[in-house]
Amino acid sequence: MERLGKTPTIPPPPGVKSNFGHSASNAKPLVVVGSMLLALTLLFIVNRAWMKTRIIRKCSWDDCEHMNAVPVIVRHSDKQQ
Repeated sequence: MERLGKTPTIPPPPGVKSNFGHSASNAKPLVVVGSMLLALTLLFIVNRAWMKTRIIRKCSWDDCEHMNAVPVIVRHSDKQQ
């Protein structure tokens, strides 16, 4: 399986050399954007839960579904990084 990551599917265009050892990575921007979106998502979910429980004092099934989704969202974002 290691070998497949270092083997091109087609040869590069003329004048271009494949660089699998030190290729450019977009990991850092993706981690930053993903972390910001995760924080924003959690902020909205916590805000909704606080509004429903403290101000409106009435929860419905969709609020429970939002709270049940929080561990799934966090785990999924952890796997992406």
